[in-house]
Amino acid sequence: MSAFLFLIPLGAVVLGASMSLVEANDGFVIATKMADENLLKESLKTYASIIEDNKSLSEHLEKGLISFRKNEELGNYEAVFSKGISNDEAMNFISDLTDEYNLLLQNNVYNNIVSNLDKNNLTLESEEVLEDKSIVLTLNVND
Repeated sequence: MSAFLFLIPLGAVVLGASMSLVEANDGFVIATKMADENLLKESLKTYASIIEDNKSLSEHLEKGLISFRKNEELGNYEAVFSKGISNDEAMNFISDLTDEYNLLLQNNVYNNIVSNLDKNNLTLESEEVLEDKSIVLTLNVND
């Protein structure tokens, strides 16, 4: 018996609904769906970011500063943009960062699935990476 498993980059599914911009006194805040601190740090490394301390993840841009803070109530991170950064630049940055985050998340899920096949009495029959970076795994259920 075979089963199919699709690993779809989540950004393609939730990105539009994941970003909301809220004005603040010293800039504005964009809520994200990113919740894993380690994946966020890895994603920020793509942009040669500076991680200042364990509580504040920051990105220094020519026009200002972007910091990330955890929304404890929702469990996700919010990006705080200083004045001087346009809304369009901020949305583009978060969109790109979310794409990178989702690829890293997908990679972690893929590795977890593949490394646990034996434990779940499964074997990998085939895998295919599609144009949209989705991964199709065909698994055999061992009797």
